Amino acid sequence: MEKTAFESEMEYIQISRIELGKINTTVYQVYKLSKALDIEMTEFFAGIHEEIEKRKNIK
Repeated sequence: MEKTAFESEMEYIQISRIELGKINTTVYQVYKLSKALDIEMTEFFAGIHEEIEKRKNIK
């Protein structure tokens, strides 16, 4: 995670908070993370529809 933080020019703790769902982020930060990880931005959102549906059913 430290390497990703360095390559994305983001703070390590900020990435950790995003990963844990403690803070929201911007599209630009997702872009920076995708570049640092060498993946497409869409990979961050793979499976999101299923997760949303699961959470709806819990409530």
